Amino acid sequence: MLAAFERLRTLAEKAGFNPDQPRIPANQFGGGRWADTGGGDGVIPLLPDLLSIFPEAIEGIATDFDRTTIGESPAIPIERPSNPAKLTEVTRNSARWLQQAKTSGASTQARGFIGKLMGTDWLRGYLPRITSYLDEPKTLQELEAGVSSPRAGFDVHHRAERTAALVDGYPRALVNGRANLVLIPTLRHWEITGWYMTRNESYLGLTPREYLRGKNWEERLRIGNQAMKLHGVLKP
Repeated sequence: MLAAFERLRTLAEKAGFNPDQPRIPANQFGGGRWADTGGGDGVIPLLPDLLSIFPEAIEGIATDFDRTTIGESPAIPIERPSNPAKLTEVTRNSARWLQQAKTSGASTQARGFIGKLMGTDWLRGYLPRITSYLDEPKTLQELEAGVSSPRAGFDVHHRAERTAALVDGYPRALVNGRANLVLIPTLRHWEITGWYMTRNESYLGLTPREYLRGKNWEERLRIGNQAMKLHGVLKP
């Protein structure tokens, strides 16, 4: 663990990590993250971004946690998986495990796992997906405002499903209109897409997509908002 943290500290120094760097205000989109200070391309550094989620890890404070609650951290292949499905599985499992660690307050264990992630060369390009998954739920206004500032690890999402709405005859101007667009974490986006295709007892055993056939626009938006709440994107 100590060796992993030392490597993590070294990587932070190379990345220009400064614990005194200002953060984005909590009431703004991306609140709590380190703000960009103008050095480079304007992208928020990934290492501080991950560490900011676990402040105890930055300070080196040990925290108690129940290992049986969150389980061991996921295995990270040394080489980049050639199978896209396996690659997605690695990033998804990493994000979900860190979410559990965050919820459980397992900062000590998370610290070692973050070091492992940062030490895996092929995975660094996929860290935005993992980091964005840990975002706190936002208001609808914040999610809508995010569309104007797209960034790695996030997707533009249609609140009312795009393809299904077009098939039902809704005009493209409405379907692709700004009022129907939000910016959400990529992995959460994929989870929502899977939810739409999964049979659900709440919809009489139909999938949400099947249930929405022929429904009006307001119902599509209602279900779309419900999906974002269920998947930790939209505040309740």
